[in-house]
Amino acid sequence: MSILFSESAFARSVKNQQSDWNAFCNKVTQKMPLSHAKVSLNDYSKEYCTEGWQGRKIVALPKALIGVVGETATFVANTVFDALQNCFSDHPKSIKAHCFIFIRGLEGVLGQILTLFHDRVGSYLVDDARFHQECYRSYGLTLPTPEVRVIEQKETDTTRYESPLAKRYASKEMSNVFSEQTKFSTWRQLWLALAEAEQELGLDITDEQLEEMRAHLDDINYETAEAYEKELHHDVMAHIKAWGEQCPKAAKIIHLGATSMYPCDNTELIQMRKGMELMRPKLHAVIGQLADLAEQYKDTPCLAQTHFQAAQPTTVGKRITLWLENFVMDYNELNRRIDELAFLGSKGATGTQASFLSLFKGDHDKVIQLEKRIAEKMGFSKMFPVTGQTYPRKQDLSIMQMMTQMSVSAHKLALDMRVLAHDKEMEEPFAKSQIGSSAMAYKRNPMYSERICALSRFVRNLENNAGETASWQMLERTLDDSANRRIIVPEGFLAMDGILSILMKITKDPVVYEKTCEKHIQEELPFMATENILMYLVEKKGKSRQEMHEKIRVLSQQAAQRVKMEAKENNLLTLILEDPEIGLTKEELDSIMDVKEFIGRAPQQVEEYLRDVVRPLLQS
Repeated sequence: MSILFSESAFARSVKNQQSDWNAFCNKVTQKMPLSHAKVSLNDYSKEYCTEGWQGRKIVALPKALIGVVGETATFVANTVFDALQNCFSDHPKSIKAHCFIFIRGLEGVLGQILTLFHDRVGSYLVDDARFHQECYRSYGLTLPTPEVRVIEQKETDTTRYESPLAKRYASKEMSNVFSEQTKFSTWRQLWLALAEAEQELGLDITDEQLEEMRAHLDDINYETAEAYEKELHHDVMAHIKAWGEQCPKAAKIIHLGATSMYPCDNTELIQMRKGMELMRPKLHAVIGQLADLAEQYKDTPCLAQTHFQAAQPTTVGKRITLWLENFVMDYNELNRRIDELAFLGSKGATGTQASFLSLFKGDHDKVIQLEKRIAEKMGFSKMFPVTGQTYPRKQDLSIMQMMTQMSVSAHKLALDMRVLAHDKEMEEPFAKSQIGSSAMAYKRNPMYSERICALSRFVRNLENNAGETASWQMLERTLDDSANRRIIVPEGFLAMDGILSILMKITKDPVVYEKTCEKHIQEELPFMATENILMYLVEKKGKSRQEMHEKIRVLSQQAAQRVKMEAKENNLLTLILEDPEIGLTKEELDSIMDVKEFIGRAPQQVEEYLRDVVRPLLQS
C-alpha cells in the first residue's frame, strides 16, 4: 500500500487498471448477495503490494466470516473503490495524500480482521492459493488473472509514501527524535537502567551481563527483530529476543519484571521531552527577533484595524507586541510542560508493581527505590505516583493543548502577515530568485505565512484526537490508544517544529513599507481627526459645538460620497479649510493633523513591555 502513495505513483496513470478492477468488483458484487460480507483488496499487482502482503492476488472473506462482519465489510470495500476512483481523477495532490492515509489505515484494519478470525478460516492461509480458489469457487467465480503493468517495488525514496512533515517541513533533529533508531535504542537504555537498578538493589545480575548490554545499545539488529515480530506478532518481545541474540549472557535478565509499556511509554515520554526541548530555542529565537522588530518600529505609525475596518492609528512596533505577547505566554507554558512532565517508571502489568514486589521478596522499599533510580538514570525528577499499565493519556492531551496554543499564536501572526501583504504594508522575506506564481510573474505570494496557517490547522485538530484517546482508556488500559498515538504524537511534534522553523525565517527580516503605511493613514485620518478638529474649534476658537458638529458632519458626508461613489481621494480637509464659517488656517489644521497626536502611548507601551517582560525572559 505504501507504494500506492509514493511520488512515483503520482506520475503514473492508474485509471485503466482501476477501470479493470472496478469491472471485476462489480462482477463479484452481482454474484454475492448484499448480506454476504466481502473484503477485496487490490493487491493483484506488485504496484499495490507492501511487505506482509507480497504474493497475494485477491483476499476475500469466506463464508465462515459472514456472520461476524456482515454488511459492514461490503460497505467498506465499496467505499474504498469509490475513494480510489475519485482520488485518481482530478483531485489536488494534497487531498490525494489525505485519502491515501485513510486507505492505508483501512488496509491495516482489514488485515487485522483476517488475522483475528484466522482460526475460523481453518487450514486456509491468506497467502495460500487454495484459499483464494476456495473463496471464489463458493461464489461461482474463478480467480481472475488481470493483465496489469507490473512495477517492481524497491525500497527507495520515490516508491514509498513518506510523510511530508518529515520530508519537507520538520528539521532533521526533530525527525531523529521520533526515528526508529532513537525509539529502539531508548528501549535498550531503559532495559539497561532497569537491570542496573535491579543489580544495585540486590538481584542476581552480573557486571558482565550489564557490560554486554552496554556494548549493544545502538547497533540495533533490525532484520532479526523484524523476523521475530513476524513470528510473534509482538514488537516488544521481538526486540527483547533480538537483543538477547546480541547479548546471550544477559538475555535472561532483559526486561526482568517489566511489561511492554515500560519501554514503550517511558520512551515516548523521553521523546516528547526531547521534542519540547528542541522547540524551546526556536520559540526563544522567534521572541527575540520579534522583540528587535518591535524596538525598531515602535515609532512607525500605521493604520490600526478593528472589525477589519480602519480604526485609530497605532505603530508597527505596537502591533508586533501583540504577536509577542502570545508567544511569551506559549514560552511560559512550554517551560511548564517540560518541568511538569512525569515519568511512568516501573509500574508493572496493571500498575500495582506486583511483579517487582515478587522479585524483591515482598520488600516494598526496594520496589520504591527501583522506580526512583530508573527515573534518575533517565533524567526525570517527577513520576506518576499511581497509574494503570500506562501513564495517564491526559498528559498527551496537555502537551497537545500546549502545541495547540502555540499553533494559534503562529496562525494569528501568519494571518496578519497575509493581510498586511495584501495591503502592501509588510511582507515576509522574499528571496531574490524566488517565484511567487508560475503564471503571474509579478506576484509575491506570502507562501511561508500560508504554510504556517496550514500546518497550524493540522496541529489544532490533533488536540481533539488526544482528548478522545484519553477519555476512551477503560479501566487499567486498552490498546486502542496505540495506533493513533503512533501517528499523532510524532506528527504533532514534526508539524510544530516545521511551524517554528518557518516563523524563525519570516520574523528575521520582514519588509516594512513605511510610505505605504503613511499613505493609508492619510487616507483615513481626515475622518478620524474630526473629533480633534471639533474640540479645537470649541476650545481655541470659541465656536459653538452644535453648529461646528453639523458643519463637519455635512462636509464629511460629501467627502465620503466622493471616496465611495466616485473613487476619488478624500478631500474633507480641503472642504474644511475652504469653509469660512469654520475659519481654520492651514497651519492650525496641520498641527491638529499631526499623526503623533493619534497614536497615544504606543511607543511607550512597546518600550515598557520589552523592558519589563520580554528582555528578562530572553535573558533568563
